[in-house]
Amino acid sequence: MTHLRNSLAVKLVFSILTVIGIIFLFIFGNNFLRSREILLKNVSSNVEHLSDATVNKIEIILSKVEQVPKTIAYQLENSALTEKEILNLLTTFTASTDEITGVTIAFEPDKFPGVKGEFAPYVYKNKGKLKTVYLKSPENNYKIKDWYLIPKELKKSMWSEPYYNVDDDSKILATFSVPFYLRNNGDSICIGVVSAEIDLHWLKQIVKKVKLYKNGYAFLISHDGTFVTHPTKDFIMNETIFSVAEKYDDSALRKLGQAALHGKSDFVLLKEFLEKKNIYLYYRPLVTNDWSLGVMIPEDELMADLNSLTRYILIYNLMGAILLIIAITFLANRITRPLTKLAAATDQIAAGNFEVVIPEMHSKDEVSHLAASFNFMKISLRQYIDNLMETTAAKQKMESELKIAHEIQMGILPKIFPPFPDRSEFDIYAVIEPAKEVGGDFYDFFLLENSFLYFSIGDVSGKGVPASLFMAVTKTLIKASTTIDLPLDEIISKVNNDLCRENDSSMFVTIFFGRINLRTGELDFVNAGHNLPYIIPLNGGVKKIEKTGDIAVGIVDKYEYQLAKVVLADNDTLFLYTDGITEAQNISDELYSDKRLEEFLQTQKLSSAKELVINSVKEVKRFVVSAPQSDDITSFVLKWIKPMEND
Repeated sequence: MTHLRNSLAVKLVFSILTVIGIIFLFIFGNNFLRSREILLKNVSSNVEHLSDATVNKIEIILSKVEQVPKTIAYQLENSALTEKEILNLLTTFTASTDEITGVTIAFEPDKFPGVKGEFAPYVYKNKGKLKTVYLKSPENNYKIKDWYLIPKELKKSMWSEPYYNVDDDSKILATFSVPFYLRNNGDSICIGVVSAEIDLHWLKQIVKKVKLYKNGYAFLISHDGTFVTHPTKDFIMNETIFSVAEKYDDSALRKLGQAALHGKSDFVLLKEFLEKKNIYLYYRPLVTNDWSLGVMIPEDELMADLNSLTRYILIYNLMGAILLIIAITFLANRITRPLTKLAAATDQIAAGNFEVVIPEMHSKDEVSHLAASFNFMKISLRQYIDNLMETTAAKQKMESELKIAHEIQMGILPKIFPPFPDRSEFDIYAVIEPAKEVGGDFYDFFLLENSFLYFSIGDVSGKGVPASLFMAVTKTLIKASTTIDLPLDEIISKVNNDLCRENDSSMFVTIFFGRINLRTGELDFVNAGHNLPYIIPLNGGVKKIEKTGDIAVGIVDKYEYQLAKVVLADNDTLFLYTDGITEAQNISDELYSDKRLEEFLQTQKLSSAKELVINSVKEVKRFVVSAPQSDDITSFVLKWIKPMEND
């Protein structure tokens, strides 16, 4: 299964199908969204036109009704009509207007000539006949009715909220009222209100005919949000759009109601409050009476055709994808079959079988060239491995020889500590860590006549075998040239002359060579270009031994070196080292430096010679962390304790 998953054919098929799938999803998604946008735009336009047509029908009828009380009010303001003329006027308009169920002229008390108190004739239709009554208190106190009081107080014509017929609660009525005035010298005094009453049954029939898709419907709300028409009968005259929004905790419906009552129109997506399904709702105002018409379309019905088309496209594309997978798999296998054979042959080569036959490719394409390259690689690899085996054997021999050289080099250096266990005047310890198997650093110490301790430390230029050989020669010459009566400067000068002869490689060595008089603590020394040693007193600061200005050994023949002296105090510690310590670099290419070394030595006043050597090497390694060692590291400590007692 893992082999199948990692095969080139599977990867090729997967890669091609992934790219095609991404392209398809982008095109399909973009097409779906664009189609949806066009569909919503067209539906919004159709709904808007349908709503406009419905609203126009309603407003034509309402405008026709409004003209009746407006005309009567005009005649009352401009003519002194008798009671008989008023009744004839009411009868004429009530009979001639089909939508009107009754007309009233209600005067303010004592405002109709010849009548004391209230005067409000009302002509209405009853079972196909016209009847006339006079509205009077207390049974019909019109002065406190909304259709009379509100237009009078607001001084404007207006439609009332819909209400049920007192005599027949199956009928919903609405009244349009117009106040009329007595005008005298520019003053206007309201003397009554003319109102026309209509049955809204025709309005419900018009709204009911507005239907889009299977379950779409329209509804009408008054200017305070009361449902005038709605498919749910319990809502009519019993609920407002705001009470429904509160009941179903629908903030979106509440905002829509507020927008509708402010005369706005829009096409919005909502959650239908009864069935909790997404719907699209278009709403717009009726200019005549500030009511609003709403048209609802279920989203699933609106998108049904688009969703059906989308499913067909997905099915056809899935079938196409299956055929594409079959075709690509066939082609991929045909292309990769030769590569599979080559892979099997290379597995044999990787296992060490160089006799395997590379399959022949008869085509003249890249696979054929690859097979030829593999065959050439097999031959070259066989030759390379044969050469590598010879090189490895030679390298192993060299490594063995270098290991022996390392052991020989370490063998010529003092490595037993303490070297003079019976001597209490001093404590001595040293260590070398070469950067390679063998290096060019060295140290040495020895006693002469039991009262003089000679010691040296050196650093040969370069690294590796040449430096180690030059170091061995230098160390041997120093020890062989040292006699008790020969000054140190003459010893180093003699060693320098010997090393300068036949020094074709131009190698040189820095040396610090010293001698301590164990009876007095007096230190004679020669510094041939070596790092300045430090004296660490038990009390006081660390200090460097004075520089003599001499050059390294092996550079200039017959060079005369200078002898210098210093007297060590009891418990002084002499710290000698090579530049592998101060020039050690960390991963940021920072040098350990003389400053860091001095700060470290200041903390080591109470350390023994061995502790100081070990701690110094640890300190350098702590600083460089993981950076590779670039030079030999040598640390040599001589701790002067006290002068020897006289025999």
